[in-house]
Amino acid sequence: MKVIVFGGGRYGRDYISFCAGHDTVVAIADNYNNVPSVLGHKVIKPNEILNYDYDKVLICLRDDTREYQEIISQVYNQLIAIGIPRQKILLNNIREERLQMVIPRTIFMKNIAEQLKNVAGDMVECGVFLGNFAALINKLLPEKHLHLFDTFIGFDERDMDKEDEAGKKWLSGAMKGHSVGSEFLTLLRCPNYENITTYKGYVPDTFSELDYIKNKYSFVNLDMDLYAPTLSALIYFSTRVESGGLILLHDYFCEDIPGIRKAVFEAEDALSDFIRFPIGDGYSLALMRK
Repeated sequence: MKVIVFGGGRYGRDYISFCAGHDTVVAIADNYNNVPSVLGHKVIKPNEILNYDYDKVLICLRDDTREYQEIISQVYNQLIAIGIPRQKILLNNIREERLQMVIPRTIFMKNIAEQLKNVAGDMVECGVFLGNFAALINKLLPEKHLHLFDTFIGFDERDMDKEDEAGKKWLSGAMKGHSVGSEFLTLLRCPNYENITTYKGYVPDTFSELDYIKNKYSFVNLDMDLYAPTLSALIYFSTRVESGGLILLHDYFCEDIPGIRKAVFEAEDALSDFIRFPIGDGYSLALMRK
C-alpha cells in the first residue's frame, strides 16, 4: 500500500521502521511536528494530504487511555472534515502488530484461516477490548461477516459476583485496564469494517440480536475473562458452529482465572461434539466441531 502516516512521534516512527518492504510511506502528516522530515520522509500538514496519491491514511498514535482515545477521535474527525474518505482511514497500533507477529495465538489464527475459508458461516468474537484480535480476524477473513460482542466499558459487576475469590482478586486488578475498551477504535482498526456488526451491552443479553438471523458460524473467539458470560457463550454457540468450525477459548490454562475451566466443565454436554486441543500459547484451548 501507499500510505500517509498520521503522527510523526514515537508510534509513527515505529511504523515507518517496521513497514520497510511491506508498505510505501508517501509522507507523514502531523499537526504539531515542524521538522521537514522524519526518517527520510517529508512531513506535511494534514490539509495537504489531498495533494498526494495514497491508499490509506494510517493513524499511528497511542490509544490505551480515554485521553489518548479522544485525541484519535479528534484526528479522525479532522480527516473526515478535510475530505479524506472513511474507507481510507485506518488506525494502526504498530506495537501491538509487532508483538502479535510472535504470539502463538496470532500464528495459529493465521494458519487456521485458510481452513476456515472453507467452512460456511459468519464469525464471532466475544470480548473485544480495543479490537486488535478482531482486526486480525477481519484482515485474514475479509469475506466473512464478523459479529463483535462487548460491553466496551469493562467487566460487569453481575459477572464479578459469580467469580470465586481467586478469580475476583485477579479480575479486580485487571478491571481498570479493561474499562478503556472502545467500539469506535475497534472499527477504525479493522480494514474491512463494513463487514462487521457490533453488539454493545451485557452478554448473553445481546445474543438475542442474533436469534432472528439464525446463522451458523465458522469461528467463535471467546476472550471475556469471566466465568458467567463464557459459560453462556459456550452453550449458545456450541450448537451453531458448523462441522469443521472452531471455538477458540482464551485463558483456559490461566491459573489466575479458574472460572474459564469451570465454564468448560459445566458446558460438557453441549461440547460433546468438539475435539479439544491447546494451541501452544500457554493460555488458549481450541474446540473444533467434528
